[in-house]
Amino acid sequence: MAPATILIVDDDRRFTRVVKRQLKRAGHEAVSLSSGQEALEWLGEKHADLLLLDFRLEDMTADELVHTLEERQLQTDFIVITAFGDERQAVEMMKKGARDYLMKDSSLLELLPVVVSQALERARQERRLAETEASLRQLELAVSHARDGVAILTAGEKPEFVYTNTAFRQLTGHRSSDLSGGLERLHGEEGPLDELRTQFAAGESFRGRLPLGTANNEVLLDTQLTPIRDTSGALTHFIAIQRDITHQALLEERIQNAQKMEAIGQLAGGVAHDFNNILTVILGHIGLMRHNSEMPRRFYDALDLVEQSTLHGSQLTAHLLAFSRKQVLHPTLVDLNTLVEQTDRMLSRVLGDGIILRAQTAPEPMNILADAGEIQRALINLAVNARDAMSDGGTLTISTTLLSSLPGESDGVPYVHLVIEDTGDGMSEEVRARIFEPFYTTKPQGKGTGLGLSTVYGIVQQSRGLIQVESTPGLGTRFLIYIPQARSESTTTDAPDSVGTIMIAEDDDMVRQLIRLSLEQAGYRLQENSNGSAALEQLLSHSEQPDLLITDVRMPGMSGTELAQRARVAFPKLPILLISGYTGTENSTLEFELLPKPFTANALLERVQAILGGQP
Repeated sequence: MAPATILIVDDDRRFTRVVKRQLKRAGHEAVSLSSGQEALEWLGEKHADLLLLDFRLEDMTADELVHTLEERQLQTDFIVITAFGDERQAVEMMKKGARDYLMKDSSLLELLPVVVSQALERARQERRLAETEASLRQLELAVSHARDGVAILTAGEKPEFVYTNTAFRQLTGHRSSDLSGGLERLHGEEGPLDELRTQFAAGESFRGRLPLGTANNEVLLDTQLTPIRDTSGALTHFIAIQRDITHQALLEERIQNAQKMEAIGQLAGGVAHDFNNILTVILGHIGLMRHNSEMPRRFYDALDLVEQSTLHGSQLTAHLLAFSRKQVLHPTLVDLNTLVEQTDRMLSRVLGDGIILRAQTAPEPMNILADAGEIQRALINLAVNARDAMSDGGTLTISTTLLSSLPGESDGVPYVHLVIEDTGDGMSEEVRARIFEPFYTTKPQGKGTGLGLSTVYGIVQQSRGLIQVESTPGLGTRFLIYIPQARSESTTTDAPDSVGTIMIAEDDDMVRQLIRLSLEQAGYRLQENSNGSAALEQLLSHSEQPDLLITDVRMPGMSGTELAQRARVAFPKLPILLISGYTGTENSTLEFELLPKPFTANALLERVQAILGGQP
């Protein structure tokens, strides 16, 4: 411990020299001054642990010096030493904070070191006590304002509350005046409390989830129980910390359900893919048999029945893919104006009374390359979301315009601009920043899945578009969607000079055989490959490109989408036709022609002829 600094303020220089020697022998640092003014100046710049004050100084009394120090908020721990004191004066100085009041007599020098040490120790203890009290006040303030519920309970067979903070009382409905019953009174006596009681008896920590029934609903509290022991190690109390995790538990359940549905969706998509291959073979061979001149006419009715059953099976696979959210997109040239008008009639029934629907479409066609059904679903989702935001009625406006480029861009790429605007409640900046997150919803429990707007976001992204949101609380919301404009081009060209060569990449032997038989009968030359890698190698090893590449999307190793993209890099003008009943996690197929499985031989031939520009 560092030596204490003692400031002696006395105009008797001989006395101060003797006192300084005594204090230094006792291990203290001593400084002497002869006037109150000198003491004030010294203490204004330095610190002393204790003052030894002569009551009567030349310029002021000890009483006046202490009063001035208090006004300046300077050191005030002091001992008064005087040769002319009396009992009344001593009492007054003790009331003003003096640690002691000593007379200048023969016993002073002997007593002074002991009195000083005692005064310093009392001052240190008081400072430690004040610091401890301040820390406890800060701790209590922090705990009282904590968002987690905090309670302190006695240890033993029947724990009782001795402290609860505001959050704990709000979480549990516990009253600060009711200290009986412990956690069992709040959470019942079954379930996790069996383990809790065991931990109480053993004086061990506990971490678990405890249900709590309230007047409105049941909440789930994450509860942590920690034992408190005294310096001897004896268990005295427990501290309980509880947090409302009802929303978190619900989110965990949603994620688990989503993961389960994703697994089921993967299974359904895989089954649908394989089943579509089988149906494609059946439908394709039905078409070939119909065009076979040797086929007896009496079998045609049977072929019709087989074809109808096969088509029914294709509808089942479509339902499987829709359930798994892995259906193949069918991008076509869509006039957004027409789609808005068609959706307008449907929304009139969905929105109900009290909401005015206005469609303001541009006079010129708003052509985009997208899946019409998915764009319509996005419109319906946004309209339903707007309806829920206008519980007291309002106006929903859907408008289209053509922009020369995206706002802030100058690349000259035209965009179709779709605006869905409501006069509803609007949303805060915090909500607006999260609305496209899966499972995020501001609707009451059971009123929304939190997937509607994330689905809209995905549809717009798949359509190579951009979506933005503008909203002000109380003033409504505007969704701004930008999708590249698609130009209408004629697909008819002069017939090619030769029949043409078609490369096939398909891992299913029966489907590959069907394609070969269908196209060879029409006069095309075929190059067959059972996987994407072999097809790419054959493409790159020949100086002349084929007239058309047909590839399945989902194949082991190199996928059809990757093959198509790499082939397009090597041969930018190569026509490519993707065939698939399942896109899985492949990249978007919007940049290529797509023929969904199952398909008939005629459908395949018609698509090939349309791509190549004429009859073989």
